[in-house]
Amino acid sequence: MEALVSSKNETIERIAQELVSIPATLVRLKWQNRREIYPLQVKEEIYGAVINAVIAQKPELLEKIMGRLEANYQYILERESATLRLSRKLSDGEYRTSNVTTVALTEDLANKNAKVK
Repeated sequence: MEALVSSKNETIERIAQELVSIPATLVRLKWQNRREIYPLQVKEEIYGAVINAVIAQKPELLEKIMGRLEANYQYILERESATLRLSRKLSDGEYRTSNVTTVALTEDLANKNAKVK
């Protein structure tokens, strides 16, 4: 476990120290992890087809399903924004990987947690 954590930290530090923009690094990581991403895209298409079939059979569930999807989307969007904010701080040298234990959804919560420690 320690070796995996060490390897992850070394990779993050190496990527953060490179003079490459974060979007370019994300594209590179997406390309490197394409075998893991493809099944997720297939799963997304299957879920979409199932949701369409359910809505076709029970149109009264449309608002409930769309509301739940929107809530989940907003949650994922907040997590992604928090992760990108953290990645930028790591790349700018404001944080070290050993200092980061969780990803706070808001900047205020991140600052509050940093002051507590």
